[in-house]
Amino acid sequence: MYTPLVTAKLHGYLANANTHDLVPFDGQRGVFKVITATYSDRMQRGHNEQVVQLDKGTCTCGKWKIYKFLCSHVIAVCGRLALDSWLYVEEYYSIEKYSQTRAPLFNPIPHKAYWPEPNIPKLLLDLDCRRSKKGRLSLHELELR
Repeated sequence: MYTPLVTAKLHGYLANANTHDLVPFDGQRGVFKVITATYSDRMQRGHNEQVVQLDKGTCTCGKWKIYKFLCSHVIAVCGRLALDSWLYVEEYYSIEKYSQTRAPLFNPIPHKAYWPEPNIPKLLLDLDCRRSKKGRLSLHELELR
């Protein structure tokens, strides 16, 4: 069971996935090329090609790796292979894991006067390294450093 936001997002991606074309690139290795539909708006968007590798958990659009959440391209591949795309959704998007994020008790932060002194050395400015003028360094100045 997943949160309503995640469920709605996945259903939206599922609608997009139904418009994608799939080209088996290397079926033995599980590599597929997904071609998105062309939109008929003024900008003629779409018709992008993405490469999905289910076994490596990658899609060239980058969304799966960045958000750890399926993109429409992965859902299109799962649909073609008759796989349950929910199996590829990370567990921390579930309602159970979401509710656990608020479960721990947090201690209040004490007043600043009670904070321990940090045990780090103070950094001193080396005045010999200061620039004499403001602005960006020229290419010549960068080469001299």
